[in-house]
Amino acid sequence: AAAPSDDRLLGIPGFLWGFCFGLIGVVLVYVAIDDADAKKREGKSALIGCAVGYAIVGIIYAIALAASVE
Repeated sequence: AAAPSDDRLLGIPGFLWGFCFGLIGVVLVYVAIDDADAKKREGKSALIGCAVGYAIVGIIYAIALAASVE
């Protein structure tokens, strides 16, 4: 189930904070949310978003690197 927007930083899901801003987004979500349950839930979501974002960047980098070698 989606978290209510009251528990989100500026109404934006934690996943997007982590995905778009990386580790800074994770820290912002964790520091800005007061409710302990929401902090844990949104912080975990932001961390997953951060990992997905960095994985996508790594895959794009690897493909570009492989293409430049040929």
